[in-house]
Amino acid sequence: MKQRSSRNKLVLVLLLLISVVSAQDLFMQVLKPEDKSIHTQDAINVVVRIDPTSFDTIKIISNTIKPIIILPKAKRDTYCQSVPLRVGNNKIRIRVYYEGKQVIEKMRNIYYSAPLSHESKYPPKDYTLTFFHTESEEKLCSSCHDMRINEKKNIAFIDVTESNCYLCHKSVNAKEQVHSPSVNWLCTSCHKGNAEENNATARSKFVTPKPAINTCVGCHEMKKRLWKEKLYKHYPVAFGKCDNCHNPHASDNRYFLHKPEWNLCRSCHSIKPSKQVYLQRFQQLSDHPMEPKSTGKELRCTTCHDPHVSDRDFFLRENYSGDRSICR
Repeated sequence: MKQRSSRNKLVLVLLLLISVVSAQDLFMQVLKPEDKSIHTQDAINVVVRIDPTSFDTIKIISNTIKPIIILPKAKRDTYCQSVPLRVGNNKIRIRVYYEGKQVIEKMRNIYYSAPLSHESKYPPKDYTLTFFHTESEEKLCSSCHDMRINEKKNIAFIDVTESNCYLCHKSVNAKEQVHSPSVNWLCTSCHKGNAEENNATARSKFVTPKPAINTCVGCHEMKKRLWKEKLYKHYPVAFGKCDNCHNPHASDNRYFLHKPEWNLCRSCHSIKPSKQVYLQRFQQLSDHPMEPKSTGKELRCTTCHDPHVSDRDFFLRENYSGDRSICR
């Protein structure tokens, strides 16, 4: 009898929990992103559906920015907000307040996987790579957003806010330097709208074809011709992975690099000494200048090494005879 009574109590508790969860889902739905999802860009859109009369404030809290405040708007039941991500695990909390009191909280665990971050290459096994631009997913937003492509090939928008992509994706350009197709919102120059092209596992119709170099040389054709005849090709070039090092949209670093140059190179060449060690070695040579021949620039990996191709060992830019003539 005691076992049956305990079992009945457990069933009642489970039913109560289910009813509470169901009530919360009716009260507020987090349409995007999915919990335990993997993303490959440094920002995501949080999309919430809720009755505008049932809350005073929504706070979106993450480990990357200050809380984002959303206020209700008449006749609107869906709210969107872009949230930046950091490499690896991100916890995003969506809290709803009514009459100054928190009435509900939902959390999303998001994993940002970046190709040059070794610690984030292998997400937890129970996380799933997700995409938005599928026919079924787009229907969620089509009542408010025009999901059609409205750009004309190679013709920049006079007013970029007229691009149908702008409202949801404007955060991709919030950097110091913006790539030409991105700043002009010519999105389909690279996002071809064909999920199957070189993407066997793609589930989004706007995933860029892989390898990226096939898209990049559409504009950077001269590079392809120059590189073709070179004896040595750096791994990302040999396998067409331009986007391993370069952000195709925007960056705070020169040449649209994902990281400052030294940090970027060390992402793969981690066994190399620190930059400080190199500088100390140079300082030991009394006649070695601390600035390279191109004045006004700091000493970089690419001062001596070509990051793409070379006919010389170690991708050196010049012939090296064993003395320091290369540096003079």
